[in-house]
Amino acid sequence: MICIPVLKMPFWLRKILSIPQGILYTKIKSTISISDLEKNIDVCVGDYVSNTLGCREKVFDGKTMRRDYLSYTSNRSYDVIVYNPRGTISLNSKTMISLGDIGRNIYVVGEEDLIPFVYVYRREALSIVYGQPGVGVVVSEYNYVVKNRVIKMLKTFKPDIVCIKERIEYT
Repeated sequence: MICIPVLKMPFWLRKILSIPQGILYTKIKSTISISDLEKNIDVCVGDYVSNTLGCREKVFDGKTMRRDYLSYTSNRSYDVIVYNPRGTISLNSKTMISLGDIGRNIYVVGEEDLIPFVYVYRREALSIVYGQPGVGVVVSEYNYVVKNRVIKMLKTFKPDIVCIKERIEYT
């Protein structure tokens, strides 16, 4: 068991964050490709998006819509392991993501849904894409305005300590 400090998302924010926080791209009867987005994407968040689109950095947890998703985790093709419990942003995820350069595969033990908030601390502007379940993908440009909005949301999170039973040894 591993216990880590986290910031817990307030319950009321869940409804706000279910609304796309950027430009929503949809495509009927086929998969969205990187050329459909007409931009260079720096970070993909989510297993399906990471597996489908070519991004410099990929963040995934081995699940899609809370069901197992066979992707990068099956053959251990990840560079970094991050512990991030559901509905939180862990100090571990903030530290591990902030330390490295863009261009890694990051496996999240827990849930990766709030990981885009961690990228707000990066100095450079980033394009982040994540899946909008059952609809399409959302591209969020992390510029000065978006970073300020995210920081205001982060101020509503409450500090806590969460223990995780699952532990993975990096080999």
